[in-house]
Amino acid sequence: MAVNQDNVSKILSALSHPLRREILLHLSEKGECSFTELMNMLKVDTGRLSFHIRSLEAFLEQTSTGKYKLSKVGGNAIV
Repeated sequence: MAVNQDNVSKILSALSHPLRREILLHLSEKGECSFTELMNMLKVDTGRLSFHIRSLEAFLEQTSTGKYKLSKVGGNAIV
């Protein structure tokens, strides 16, 4: 099976930032959180959190209530 180097680079880039790893770990522990809950827990402003959540789009899903949770890829990333 060939490895797609572009995909590997995107994954490593997304996981390279400590705040993004914190987001994933927090969601792993809590199950799901609102944007505000994440913002308060991480002590970051709206713009910074929005930027990092966009960077993690492959790792996150939004529930019907708008909360964030790990996608299957996100769950596999933190195992």
